[in-house]
Amino acid sequence: MSGFVEGPEEAEDDPFYEGEPPEEQGEGFDLEPDEHPSNRFLGREFLAWIWYRVDRDFGRIELPTFGAVDFWVDDRLVMRGRGEDPQTASFKGGAPSSTEEARAALRAGKVPEEARLGLRLADREYTLSLRGETLDVSGLKVPQTVKKGDVEPMVYDRMFLFEEAMAVVGAIYGRFLEDRLDPRWEASILPRVRAWMAGQGEPPPRSRSGEAEIGDREGGV
Repeated sequence: MSGFVEGPEEAEDDPFYEGEPPEEQGEGFDLEPDEHPSNRFLGREFLAWIWYRVDRDFGRIELPTFGAVDFWVDDRLVMRGRGEDPQTASFKGGAPSSTEEARAALRAGKVPEEARLGLRLADREYTLSLRGETLDVSGLKVPQTVKKGDVEPMVYDRMFLFEEAMAVVGAIYGRFLEDRLDPRWEASILPRVRAWMAGQGEPPPRSRSGEAEIGDREGGV
């Protein structure tokens, strides 16, 4: 099954080399990089898919259990080229994925290597860094929902918020795998993503609720 960017199957250093993703995703977000060969590229595809969905769906997705979740590329995006000596480019500041410089890097063949992401669930907002190569999450910041000074409630609250954030990331990753394993991937979904990456087409119009506009549901992601 082809990835977002065409490349020879023997090019194992290609983050989007052609390969099969795992058929099942376990509970939570605890994949180990060495569990499956596809994990060498799936993390980078996941970051590119997040960027695509932010453009396509205004950064909103409906998830089981959680309902509507907003997500976005927050204030840092690192992109990586391919080959034996890949170059990297770092973009910082508000909404770096929307800058012309980042889009030019995408068109030139660079792929997301790491991103600082924002998540909003109800009135709770989180930020975290996600590394594509390893799917490692770091720098997680959770909202303060308990008054300072109440130590024990604060500890339990932070534990809950940490688990919630990781569960949401895992659910978004699960949705990515659903798209990746969809029978329409090769014929319908992948060409749209590749055209978007090459700057040759805009994502189909979506409503602000994250649902496809009429006429788009049957043919796309």
